[in-house]
Amino acid sequence: MGKRKPMDLEVQTPMPGLKVRRRIGRTERAAHAAVRAARKESVLETTDVGAISALYAAARSVDAAELGGDVYAAPQAVREYRASLADLLLTPASRKGGNGDDADAWLASLGAPALRDTPGS
Repeated sequence: MGKRKPMDLEVQTPMPGLKVRRRIGRTERAAHAAVRAARKESVLETTDVGAISALYAAARSVDAAELGGDVYAAPQAVREYRASLADLLLTPASRKGGNGDDADAWLASLGAPALRDTPGS
C-alpha cells in the first residue's frame, strides 16, 4: 500500500458521472484542519468517522448558506456545525466539560414568559 497523499482542500473532485468541481468553503477547510489537528493529538478515535462525516456535511451547509446569502438557513447550519464540533470535543468549551451553548440558552430565555407587575399590586 502506497503512501497516502493529503487531500486537496481547495477543490473537491467530482462524483462519478458529474463534471462539476465544487470549491470548498472556509468553514469546511476549517473543519478539515480541526480534524487533522485532533487526529495528530490523538483526540479522535477510529469510531468517530460518522461524526466526522456529519461535521463535514454541517460545514458544507454553513458554506452553502453563506454563499447563497440565506439568512434563515445560516443560523441553523451554524448551530448544527457547532454541535458537531462539540460532539467531537473540538471546541475549547467541550474539552473543558461545558457544552458551550450559552448563546442558545440566552436565545431560548427570550421566549420564556416574564413576570410583570400587574395593575393594583
